[in-house]
Amino acid sequence: CMVLYKLARDHKDELLYYGSSAGQKGFIGQLKLMVTELFQYGLDDESLKELILSQPEDSILAAKLKDIALLWKYFKAYTGEQVIATEAVLDLLAERLERSQLIRNARVFVDDFSGFTPQQYRILTVLAIRSKGLSVALSLTPSAYKAVQGVQDWRDLPRQLFFTTGKTVWKLQQMAKEYQVPLRLTWTVESHRPQELTHVTEQLCLTMQQPFEGLANRVKAYMAANQREELQQLFHEIMYLVQEKGYQYRDIAIVAADLEGYAYLIRRQMELYEIPGFIDEKMDISLSPYVQWIQGLGELIASGFSAES
Repeated sequence: CMVLYKLARDHKDELLYYGSSAGQKGFIGQLKLMVTELFQYGLDDESLKELILSQPEDSILAAKLKDIALLWKYFKAYTGEQVIATEAVLDLLAERLERSQLIRNARVFVDDFSGFTPQQYRILTVLAIRSKGLSVALSLTPSAYKAVQGVQDWRDLPRQLFFTTGKTVWKLQQMAKEYQVPLRLTWTVESHRPQELTHVTEQLCLTMQQPFEGLANRVKAYMAANQREELQQLFHEIMYLVQEKGYQYRDIAIVAADLEGYAYLIRRQMELYEIPGFIDEKMDISLSPYVQWIQGLGELIASGFSAES
């Protein structure tokens, strides 16, 4: 960020659209995200030039693209060959893997991804070609996998819950076909998963949902006036499962889309019922006075000892 701040400040008079925003902290944060994506998706000067030429000369988008291209050029010139930008590490890794003797006798396993950037696909390609075997674990339903087969372009895939994962499967299949890498599919089916949840998963994002056939005995729905009442019902159910059905606390998990909004109330209920539990939440270290002090020192130097810093 400090390099981008310096470049934006030094060349703000050359910027057509972002000149007045060059010194703002929020702008630098967005610019860093833009630079990261330029690296991740392999866009170069020619690609940006084509994008600029595709827009009307006097349009705002054209002015923005010209500013981005200009700062991108200065950024690459500033870093040069002596400094490796964090975003370029994966490109360097792909180059080193092609010459590495270590991976030739290794089997590589990739998990916890639903999609990959072009940078990451380049690494996967090298690993698939050079290593003894590359295994990629993906989560999708059999119907979502079938929808991928025979599709000529991933843009033609049906828009459903597993669209992103289906796109990844399609790209991996194309990679294997292009580089003649053997591809083997292995399904891992969890037999204990309720059919009701499978049905909800497959129908969730469809415009014309099909009703579930049979009784949904393993899914319960509650109506609550607020979050507190919702959690009271939930913890009553947990105590019933433990005391009457022989469950253990470690058998039970609470999943919330807005964990940050529920964490405090969940913690209160666990204390009330004396239930041991762990809440998987991230702590914002930027709120620490020590971290803010370090950031302040960096901003002091990057801004040239400005009055604000």
